Amino acid sequence: MTRVAPLLFLLFGHCLAQQPQTAELPSDAEINELVTKANEKVSAFETAIKLVRSDLDSQEDADLLKKDQTTAATAHEIIHALQKNGPTAYALVALISVLDDMALDSSKTALVLLIRQGLSKPQTQANLAILGQASTSCRDISELLLHATLRMIDVEEAVVRRITSEKH
Repeated sequence: MTRVAPLLFLLFGHCLAQQPQTAELPSDAEINELVTKANEKVSAFETAIKLVRSDLDSQEDADLLKKDQTTAATAHEIIHALQKNGPTAYALVALISVLDDMALDSSKTALVLLIRQGLSKPQTQANLAILGQASTSCRDISELLLHATLRMIDVEEAVVRRITSEKH
């Protein structure tokens, strides 16, 4: 280990000395593909919520399902705006936030369903699996959008740094 430490120190120092590379701007096609996939995931989330509606019948449950539907509607609005106006970092971050909320919402709905119904019914087990898949799908597409958005922001910040350094 003592021979490796100096090598790691030199390698680390070399990495720090390198100028940070600006990421490549994600193409409109890449963003559009991710937004289209996000729309599919939002629709799958809505389908999962509709499947469990009959199993959750208290007023508290109805409020939870209404919140789920509102979150999905918000996601569709943001997606429509992105498709119509093109990508902006602001809109993409808003979409990421809503997708993360949907992932949490579907997990919470699954927990309520589990508490109310237990695991005795095969249909409940199937619905829990569908809600789990909806949660995972929302998280996965959110992460892919996050990486593309961070690349977009990195490029935009590099342009701003270059412009401001030229003025001074």
